[in-house]
Amino acid sequence: MKKPVVVSIINNKGGVGKTSVTINLGSVLADNLKVLIIDNDRQANSTSVLTGGKSYEEKNMISLYQDKEFDIINIFENTPIKKELYLLPGNPGIEEIRSVIDGKRDRERILEKKIDSIAEGFDIVLIDNPPSIDVFAYNALYASDFALIPFKPGALEFAGMQNLITTLAAIKKDGHKIELLGVLVNMYNSRTKAATKYIGELIAMLPEEKIFDTMIPVSQDFINAVMDSIPIDLYQDANKSIVNTYLQLRDEFLAKLETFNSKEA
Repeated sequence: MKKPVVVSIINNKGGVGKTSVTINLGSVLADNLKVLIIDNDRQANSTSVLTGGKSYEEKNMISLYQDKEFDIINIFENTPIKKELYLLPGNPGIEEIRSVIDGKRDRERILEKKIDSIAEGFDIVLIDNPPSIDVFAYNALYASDFALIPFKPGALEFAGMQNLITTLAAIKKDGHKIELLGVLVNMYNSRTKAATKYIGELIAMLPEEKIFDTMIPVSQDFINAVMDSIPIDLYQDANKSIVNTYLQLRDEFLAKLETFNSKEA
């Protein structure tokens, strides 16, 4: 891939597993590609997990939004991850500068203006986002080529996803060429009525190619891996079938990107 592909992992509903998808997808992609994770979430959970709880007080997203000098941090020394996986850290203090950002001209395009220099040298950039469509989420969407929506089957989650798809359409209408890469069913439990009902609603609402065939199941292994600050594919006690779902997701993710590239060629 000549130009880095920037993908926002986003949903305006909390509890759907955005951070889990970002970290675990990023790790399996980094088996063969150079991957950057941008932690754009005010909770900074991706940063906490990938660094074992280390806090970055200076070189983080606050510096980026305040137009200060900032660095992309190589996290290999702080985690067991021995891959081409990098992190631009988040910081919970980002909420304190919201009023400063809101007062800026083109406040929703700060990240977009910097993304080329940030992403230089990477194959894939994944942006972990807040559970709301706020100024930080808009910055990510305007800086992204694609959006990937993790979807936990449920009533509120379905309504939130519909609102987000409407937001993506509005951004495209504004002239930005962002595309919905797909909706990923996450935290899937086939035994629940919600799974049956809302996956059916999803299939009825979206074209087939906009829904990932891979579905990520509910598993204690994901929780345990997070507690050990490690992606699921490197968690030695993980069930192989759980790891395989992310390997399947990686392959499908790359295939979808290739499909879009073919259409543009």
